[in-house]
Formats: sequence, C-alpha cells, structure tokens
Amino acid sequence: PESVKLYGVDFGCRTVIIFTPEDLSCLWNKWMKQDPPDRPVGLKTMIIRAMKIGVNVIAYATGREPPNKLDQQKLAEQGGAEDRVARGLLKVPKLRHAGGYNDAPLAIRNLLLAVNRSFPRTASTRTLELPATDPALFRYPVVFMHGRNRFDFSAGETQQLRTYLNNGGLLFADAICGARPFDKSFRRMIGQLYPDAKLERIPADHEMFRLELGY
Repeated sequence: PESVKLYGVDFGCRTVIIFTPEDLSCLWNKWMKQDPPDRPVGLKTMIIRAMKIGVNVIAYATGREPPNKLDQQKLAEQGGAEDRVARGLLKVPKLRHAGGYNDAPLAIRNLLLAVNRSFPRTASTRTLELPATDPALFRYPVVFMHGRNRFDFSAGETQQLRTYLNNGGLLFADAICGARPFDKSFRRMIGQLYPDAKLERIPADHEMFRLELGY
C-alpha cells in the first residue's frame, strides 16, 4: 500500500476528497473471483493491491470494521445473496461526466464485491450512475468517479457537489491508466470546489492503509 499514491483534500477536520493519479479502476475491472490460469503473477499482485486499497478507502469512509469470527459464523449460517436485504446496504454511485465516466464499467461493481468479502452482506453491487446535480446524491456516503479524458463541471454541478461534500459526503476518484487529461481536469475541479484547499499526499502510516481493514 505504501507504493500507492493517494491524495486528500480536507474540509474542516474531515477528508472529503480522496484521489489517486494512478490506475486503480482498470485493475478493479480485471478482478475475478477465480483468476484465469494464465494470468501473470505480477498482474495478480497489482490487482490484489488495488482491491485492498479500494476496500480500505470504502471502509475508512463509511466507518466499517471487519466482523469478528462469531459474527462471520452467524452471517454464514444466515446465507443468501447480499442484495436480498436491500435496505441498509451500502451503495456507491458513479458520477457522470464527459471525460469517460464509464470507461472501466465493471470497476466499482467488482470493488463492492470485494467489500462484501471483507464485510459480508454490506454492499449492493447494483450499478448506479448520477449527475452531480441529482438530489439523490445526498443519500450516499461515498461517490466515485474516474475517467481518461478532459471534462468540466458546470457551476450547478460544482455547487451541488461542494454542498454534498460539506455535509458529510466523500468523493473517491482515480485516473484510468494514469490519464493526464482526466488528472488535470480533476485537479482543476478541486480548485473550483475549494479554492484555498491543497491536494496533499496521504501518508503511508494513515489508518486508511491498515491491512486488517481490508480485502
């Protein structure tokens, strides 16, 4: 985890934006419950690392903690798919934008499947997509965005996203394949959201990186 560069923006005493210019989404997109037999070991390692970081960020953002062994046994005895109990499940929508918001279409679904491995029956894997102006945005503790290309948010999108973040929400984002056009647009958007804020490296000893939190 120390090799993954995560950056944060704080509002008050909270981190409201977590961003990496590195590629997590494509690796999440490649994740499978069973690895293909010919998948290179190096790629497997990269995927596991990316999933671990993603799960840890979700856990940190939502205050999740791994269940103890007794709880895990009870959950196993209950059985059933996590989507059977829709109410109370964590949902993480993708923000729509013009920079390739769906270029890794399985990424967030696969990440939430991995979340359910560490925190059984926690997350819905149903794909949700929202524009930043959608009032439903405020229902979700975390929203996600990624892309490859340049994008711009309107004044209305910027204002509502700022209101969402200021009122307890968190934005988690990455640049697909380290794409510079998206990276530059995202940093520009941060400047529009919080003109006086700094996007600063999250230290490797931050609790977000604790291995016991995640996948």
